[in-house]
Amino acid sequence: MRPIATRNPKTTPEQAAFNAALGANIRRARWARCLKQKDLATAAGCWGPSLIRIEAGKQGVKSAVLLRIAAVLGMPPASLYPT
Repeated sequence: MRPIATRNPKTTPEQAAFNAALGANIRRARWARCLKQKDLATAAGCWGPSLIRIEAGKQGVKSAVLLRIAAVLGMPPASLYPT
């Protein structure tokens, strides 16, 4: 039996931790504004399942998408980065 492949086998543990922290920050900011994932995804012009994976830390986010998410949330993109 073959092992289950991950989405990106080149993701380092550091990248995975960064993605998880960034996703958690996006989720907290969305909750603070009482937005549903679907509403944020639609307003930011990204696919709903992608936003779900981004918030779960299972997918990285491209800078253009991060800029749109931050704009919808009304905050600077740098404030979403983990500290």
